[in-house]
Amino acid sequence: MAGCGSNCSAGCCKDFSSRAERLPNLLSVEVTGEIFAKAVRNMTLRAAQRAAGMMSDEEYEEAKSKLVRWLVNAFSGENPHYEADSEWHGNGGLADYLAETLDYHGHSPRQVITHAAALFADDADNLAREIVERGGLDTPAARQALAQVAGMWAQVFTGVPPEFA
Repeated sequence: MAGCGSNCSAGCCKDFSSRAERLPNLLSVEVTGEIFAKAVRNMTLRAAQRAAGMMSDEEYEEAKSKLVRWLVNAFSGENPHYEADSEWHGNGGLADYLAETLDYHGHSPRQVITHAAALFADDADNLAREIVERGGLDTPAARQALAQVAGMWAQVFTGVPPEFA
């Protein structure tokens, strides 16, 4: 370390950098992408259960609604398992960006985030049904489609402009 002299060995100087464990950050495209990818995988499993008669249409739709509520809470900064940015998630930055991106003006921040989460859930639902019809998640085409949908929505929810994708 600087100022330790030539005999510096690991641990001889005090290191005051933060090594505190941090929560997954919702501003990270990778973290947000994994959230959306997991949601699509889970929806695909439910779509397969529904197709096999192991889940009713009502149960499937309730699970989809639960996903939307979970996403709204998370991206409003209300999920204690994720680090949220106070300006982006808590004070309307995300909602303003989504309203502009999705052309959904004149609504409260929570309504805008709910609208965006519902659009994602619809995309995930359509993809899940398609994946089930085409043989499941274990195909290269299914994995590629899942990654594409999850990545696109991660960019939307983190504010990454499409030209930087």
